[in-house]
Amino acid sequence: PPDWPSWPSSCSGEARATIDKQADVATVLPGNNIAYTVAFTNAGEVALGEPAVGLPLVVQDTIPDGTVYVGGSATSGNVLPGGVSAYQVLYSTDAGATWSTEEPPLASSVTDLQWWLSDALPADGAGTVRFTVTVDNPYVEPSPLIVNEACLSFGNGVPFDRDDATTLVLGVNQVGDTIFADTGT
Repeated sequence: PPDWPSWPSSCSGEARATIDKQADVATVLPGNNIAYTVAFTNAGEVALGEPAVGLPLVVQDTIPDGTVYVGGSATSGNVLPGGVSAYQVLYSTDAGATWSTEEPPLASSVTDLQWWLSDALPADGAGTVRFTVTVDNPYVEPSPLIVNEACLSFGNGVPFDRDDATTLVLGVNQVGDTIFADTGT
């Protein structure tokens, strides 16, 4: 009807989450560590996440193939966003099928990590989570590149933003089998 009030084009402010994944080294030798830093921000106008209904902002990460998680590193050196009182770190040893709030006694069995924010990430809020892995020695993966991706989600939902970091594993590379010279005949 023509007497309805005129509604604004949007009923709430905009949220703009971003994630930035970094590795502390571009190249690594087998047996050495890679320290990952995952920075996340809310450059929007409204807070992100609603922990009261089970949908907090969550940073998700997987321990990359060819590496093992370094015990205690997921809770060390994290930076809480202003207005957020805590992170709850969750550990999985079965590729995310189950989760525990306790780090397992055998830290190298960790396959996945999550950091759940206790409060909504305020507008203009920013935080950082960190963890470290050790590269297998010997390193026997088919690719010399370790690509590690971090994601943002609400609760255990589908990730809505992601970023990755790539590290080249150095070492003695060799070609197996027989090599023949191409003589053009």
